[in-house]
Amino acid sequence: MKLIYAFPLVAALITGVSVVSVSAKGMKHGPRMNFEEVDANSDGLVTKEEMSAYAKGRFVAADLNSDGLLSLDELQAHRVQEMTKRAEKHAARMMEHLDADNDGALSMAELEKKKDRMDHMFSRLDADEDGAISADEFAKAKKHHKKKRWHSED
Repeated sequence: MKLIYAFPLVAALITGVSVVSVSAKGMKHGPRMNFEEVDANSDGLVTKEEMSAYAKGRFVAADLNSDGLLSLDELQAHRVQEMTKRAEKHAARMMEHLDADNDGALSMAELEKKKDRMDHMFSRLDADEDGAISADEFAKAKKHHKKKRWHSED
């Protein structure tokens, strides 16, 4: 890979910035960038300097051995750490929204209250309305969801 292509790739991995992640709505999946984190002086604007400082901070955080270089292991560890943080936040939101009796645990009964959502999702996947989802229907829905995710933020 030529160096000219390697830098943007590594920068995107470290900053979590990609063309699709920078939108007014934000993404539900994939790289995310929190505007407030990048807007260092909280003036409601992000300058090139702030973007550069944000990227540098993320680079330094990923450079676990402080050698000024990012190894594959460091990149992978950084991404795992980010995914873990997101998963923890997601789990906390799930608990907050689904734990009806506030006991700090989810019962099957609490989860079944979201049955309408599952039924709706199932009916959308079951394109031929035969009461079952074929491998083809599943693949088409997955492809449509991926396409929608990438293009709905334009």
